[in-house]
Amino acid sequence: MRFTFLMIALTLFSVSAVMGQSIFTLSEAVTLALNNNISLKKQQAAIKKAESQLLQSGQFPNPLMSYSGEILQGQGPGYEEWSISGSYPLNYFWERGTGIKASEKTIEAQKLLLNHLLSELTAKTVTVYSSHYIYQKLTQRLDTIYIKVKELSEAVRNRLKEGDISEYEMQRILIELQKIIAAKSDAASRKRQAGNELKLLTGKANPDIITTEKPFMRLPGYEGRDEAILTGIEKRSDLAAAVIAAEGAEADLSYNKLQSIPDILLSAGYKKQTGDLSGTVFSLDVEIPLFNRNQSGIQQSETELSLLQSEIQYMKEKIRTEIADAFDEYLAANSLFTLHSQHDFRSLLTTILFSYESGELSLVELTDGLRTCVEGLTEEARLEGALYSSVYKLQQLSAAAIILSSEE
Repeated sequence: MRFTFLMIALTLFSVSAVMGQSIFTLSEAVTLALNNNISLKKQQAAIKKAESQLLQSGQFPNPLMSYSGEILQGQGPGYEEWSISGSYPLNYFWERGTGIKASEKTIEAQKLLLNHLLSELTAKTVTVYSSHYIYQKLTQRLDTIYIKVKELSEAVRNRLKEGDISEYEMQRILIELQKIIAAKSDAASRKRQAGNELKLLTGKANPDIITTEKPFMRLPGYEGRDEAILTGIEKRSDLAAAVIAAEGAEADLSYNKLQSIPDILLSAGYKKQTGDLSGTVFSLDVEIPLFNRNQSGIQQSETELSLLQSEIQYMKEKIRTEIADAFDEYLAANSLFTLHSQHDFRSLLTTILFSYESGELSLVELTDGLRTCVEGLTEEARLEGALYSSVYKLQQLSAAAIILSSEE
């Protein structure tokens, strides 16, 4: 009866403690992280810069207006002449298309990189959030064990004074109590560490008052490792960005090749001279490419294109390796957690405490059972954290959507 009352009191205390704090939801954490992240803001600025460069690439160059006049005086009749003309570069008409294409590819690549950063940050946030929840839960469970064992140690101390038990048995109880305190302290430290990471990610003011809820986790539905790898190769934003960047480099190479064409300037105007001579005048200025044929620009573009093509091949191999490792990590984590979850340590704890109060267990058997429960719950938290981490890691690497709630 006393045990039942204690468990009810502890349950009500835990519920009231949680109700006293507002729940920090996973969706809220991810939203704040995406809004506060400096890397995302830098990438968004890079997109705006690329868009301004596109605008500049599409702008027509300003025409050049010129006016000249001559007034000549001498012993004979004077002579006057004036002309006005407009000039326009012709190269722009064949350079404009490739310049615009290169700028458009840059924008597209930068947007894909932004998507990749969003995916990485989301995966990181949900991983840290799940870690906080797991060790929050473990801390609460160890608190329950600690309170019960603390009460038990006081009762045992009284029995020691009465001579009912030995000093050895008393020390065994105290040693187990210290182990529980150490496990509780470690769980609280890990919870605090996850809270501090959440603070850095989300800007949440005080991580000590954060109360998280169980995050939604959908296990990957891949039939095998090859399907996960194929999905990643097809959908990874960073790989797609590299492919688009290579296409942009090809457009940039074409642009630089067109730059080797000499500058051509067409002028047209009106000219009037003394003696009522007047009329339209034309001129065509063509640069003679004796020295500068934009060899350096072409060479730089070719080098950049070659590097990007090599990077694409490297990224494909890297993605295959990362996803294969992540898939194996997920399988192992899921198997271990499933196997460990078959043991209900909370029910075992209830049985141990009830059996001891009923006189069915000795103190030594009680301490062994308590140690098993503490170690089992701690290992369960570690394995659960590894499972959450492996799932989110595999989803991020294979470009699968990370679902934040069952309603999505």
